[in-house]
Amino acid sequence: MKTAVIGSGNMGGAIARGLVRGAVISAADLICTARTEATLEKMKQFDSEISVTTDNARAAAQADILILAVKPWLAEEVISGIRHVLRPGAQTIVSIVAGATFNQMQGWLGSEDFTLFRVIPNTAVEIGKSVTFISSCNASPDQVQMLEDMFSAMGLVVSVDEEMMQPATALASCGIAYAMKYIQSAAEGGESLGFSKSQALSIVEATVDGAVALLQARRNDRKGPQGNGGKRFFRGSCFRIASEFEMMKRIVVKVGSNVLTREDGTLDITRMSALTDQVAQLHKAGKEVILVSSGAVASGRSEICPSEALDDVSSRQLYSAVGQVKLINRYYDLFHSHGIVCGQVLTTKDSLSRPGQYENQQHCIEVMLQCGVIPIINENDTISLTELMFTDNDELSGTMARMMGADILVILSAIDGMYDGDPSDPASRLIPEIHQDAAGNIEACITEGRSSAGRGGMKTKCGVALSVSAAGIPVVIANGRREGILMEVLNGGNVPCTRFVPTKISK
Repeated sequence: MKTAVIGSGNMGGAIARGLVRGAVISAADLICTARTEATLEKMKQFDSEISVTTDNARAAAQADILILAVKPWLAEEVISGIRHVLRPGAQTIVSIVAGATFNQMQGWLGSEDFTLFRVIPNTAVEIGKSVTFISSCNASPDQVQMLEDMFSAMGLVVSVDEEMMQPATALASCGIAYAMKYIQSAAEGGESLGFSKSQALSIVEATVDGAVALLQARRNDRKGPQGNGGKRFFRGSCFRIASEFEMMKRIVVKVGSNVLTREDGTLDITRMSALTDQVAQLHKAGKEVILVSSGAVASGRSEICPSEALDDVSSRQLYSAVGQVKLINRYYDLFHSHGIVCGQVLTTKDSLSRPGQYENQQHCIEVMLQCGVIPIINENDTISLTELMFTDNDELSGTMARMMGADILVILSAIDGMYDGDPSDPASRLIPEIHQDAAGNIEACITEGRSSAGRGGMKTKCGVALSVSAAGIPVVIANGRREGILMEVLNGGNVPCTRFVPTKISK
């Protein structure tokens, strides 16, 4: 039976290799697609008999079983590009797309006649040790059995109703990432206690193996495995992020200048488009997104060259006046391509400190969100003088998160997050999670360096994040240049970032 994997990246590639290793299908009956030749070359190196192509439609037309393993924000576009070659009733479509419901899939496919499966494996599928959840739509018992047999060759299979797919993602798909993170963190802790790196890792691996064996031996013991008093804390830490995504309603996203601009100061349209795609995906999932976007001054600087030297205030006013038009027009076009309306809100620190104007701006943004409009917030640099301006848009985003009662603030920068030293020093390590009681230690190791395009720095980001999290709002600092970063962060994916844990519940 010919099987096509559309999107042979991390998960799609793991599934493809697992299918071949488990002798579920022969390599000659497998066709894999990817956007880059480099990804396809990895599949050919694994097994030269696998057919590869960058043409999704070509692969889809040949397949009896079509596995869609693309990023959630790309799913609609990919399906639109292959819909004309699909055969309702003659093909089985398996979606690995996180969060995409059967109703959404049928809408994108333009038909309710397809046999559909939603499948959530984890990355151990490649070595036959996955836990895979399966839900079906329009499938016969024989078809369900066929798919269960397929994934059973790669690990444990659990069939569930569709409403259980989100909890399943938290428990097994995200769960393996949390387990790996525990092993990594515990091994690093062992190093700090004096063990060598290899010793620490071997000790932790053996400990985890022992825990699994003990759990299996005690499976019939009603009390189950016993731990110490940290169980409740660990349980909350592991599954808080994955489970809270469904409850998130209002999200503030701050995008820094260095994320949106190239080295020559021009707008990076490709990056803007990728971030807009992710915001659009959140919007279509029912989330209210407030976008705090830098980039106006950098945009203007690339458009105009004054005939005479200007002081800092004058050049900032000039560049922002020209650049803000370019920036918002680009956002308008990008969101319009998704059928989404965006609106511009320019503000100042001075106006947000005045009671009447504060409420007016709050009401304006609230109305925009109620009407399905994405607010794009920026400081009005044409009238903000040095002593009256925000430190940078990090500070503005923190103000917006508190003012609008956000469920989370995501600050997208040009690096992965907070480090315990200079990020350029190979010895420095990313800090994955920060609590209020560690604030003094964290701030002490932050360097004063600032980005080339923006006017703020990591010290400002840390201060804002600590302040906002102290108000009960989770904050994440992540690298806005990483592909799919926004969706990965919000879904609790295993992506480098720093999470600031709130001290209390915000709502």
